[in-house]
Amino acid sequence: MKNQLLTYISFLFLLISCVNIQPEGESWLQNANFDPETRILKLPPDYNLDTVLQQIIFLSEIRKEGYGVLLNADATVQQKKIDQIIYKFRKLDINAVHQFNLPSQDSIPNHVKVAMEGAKFIWILDQDDIVLSEKESLSLRNLNYAINDGKGILILSAK
Repeated sequence: MKNQLLTYISFLFLLISCVNIQPEGESWLQNANFDPETRILKLPPDYNLDTVLQQIIFLSEIRKEGYGVLLNADATVQQKKIDQIIYKFRKLDINAVHQFNLPSQDSIPNHVKVAMEGAKFIWILDQDDIVLSEKESLSLRNLNYAINDGKGILILSAK
């Protein structure tokens, strides 16, 4: 009888530990400034990196397949910060995250465009005092939507 009770409790514990404890309507997702129509996630200047990574993973569905692209606008973000972001993605079992410097030009270099094709997310990294012009933001949104058929997401810093 003791063995059956112990087996039952062990099985119950195992079953409970396998259940997804996070409800679908998490506050971190509800608080995300995400527009499902344009597929743009705007980050506040004081964002929590761990929360943002969870939002990106959930919204882009990168767990299922694909890769992400980090674009360093005018190389303003230090390499240490980019390495930290990539490291945290890897800790969350997202290994295919690629980084590129995005120079301030009228056009996006071809090798960056090729890398953006099929990306589940494109994150434009910049410092808080750098603001993309409306024209640049619009062209990147259109490029993201056209390349990914509306399946990828674009992450921008909200100013």
